[in-house]
Amino acid sequence: MAKLKDTQISVNDLNEYLSGQDDFRLEITVLKILKRRNLEVLHGGTYEDPVTKLPRQFDIRGTVRKNGLSVHLAVECKNLKESYPLLVSTLPRTYEESYHEVIYSHERTANNFFQPLGSNCQSIRLNAPFTIYSESAPCGKSTTQVGRGINGELVTGDGEVYGKWSQAVSSAFDLVSESITDFKTNENGVALSIIFPFLVINDEVLWEAIYNEKGELLEDPKKVANCEVYLGKDIWTGPMGVGYTFSHLHIYTISSFESFIDKLTQDTDYWQMLFPIEQIMQKLKEENE
Repeated sequence: MAKLKDTQISVNDLNEYLSGQDDFRLEITVLKILKRRNLEVLHGGTYEDPVTKLPRQFDIRGTVRKNGLSVHLAVECKNLKESYPLLVSTLPRTYEESYHEVIYSHERTANNFFQPLGSNCQSIRLNAPFTIYSESAPCGKSTTQVGRGINGELVTGDGEVYGKWSQAVSSAFDLVSESITDFKTNENGVALSIIFPFLVINDEVLWEAIYNEKGELLEDPKKVANCEVYLGKDIWTGPMGVGYTFSHLHIYTISSFESFIDKLTQDTDYWQMLFPIEQIMQKLKEENE
């Protein structure tokens, strides 16, 4: 923490903060985007951190449901300055990184063909080409903020942003625990669910540096609207729960996030990519034979 002046903060100081550096203002913008599209939304609730077991507050959670299919978003917001933007360095995504997972949950019935022993849910991994994460596409491997110090020296760091995106992953863990009962929202007693951690930042502060598989920078860094950072984060929600892997973190500028929510609520082709039913059914048969 920076050393503080021993002077009283005024209303002008607070207004300056609220007008230019306030994460809460960005949260409100995200909240409005989700509510206008009629998502199920929670704002500013608490959850238990899966590592520290301490209560933490999440920014926003949103859910879209369609005919037994659910997409849950754990969204954290960070207002960054153009003088200290976020740079994501990427490599081509490998086949091993090209996947996303779906949770299959259902009522406990004796004649359920796909019911695993002792549980009413399981995760299904969808590898390329049956995933939204294309093989060989740029995939984030490193994140850092870059700026100039008062003496002209380069200043870098990832503490601020890392704290926010790790909180998105922790909040998403909680959504995995809750999603194992998504079958209750479908009259057929069966559901498929996906959980995505999101970091939403303001416009014009996200840059991407694209490297090839040899580690060579292909072009000058450029501003982008969104990118995906590989996580490969395995979690387990406990006995009678489910294992799940967050393959990627989504980093979106606010304008790009709004476009994504439009796609999520309106694009049926995108839902077929998220939930390729034929491949999911085949996986269930193979894993439960």
